[in-house]
Amino acid sequence: MGFFDNLFKPTDPETKKKIIETKIAEIKLRLNREREKLEPDPLKLDVYERELAVWQNELAKLSQNPVKK
Repeated sequence: MGFFDNLFKPTDPETKKKIIETKIAEIKLRLNREREKLEPDPLKLDVYERELAVWQNELAKLSQNPVKK
């Protein structure tokens, strides 16, 4: 059982989509704040970019294959 299976078990597809969209918005905010710094930390940028890619991938999967109730 993967991390995402456990995270989304009790929710419906619309709620899953909202959760993922919220996480994407939070990560984008953190990424932009780090980029605006005079000396951004390359490791933090890399982590935020990877995390963003993971959640965008999950959103794409959900959009392609909506889960039935």
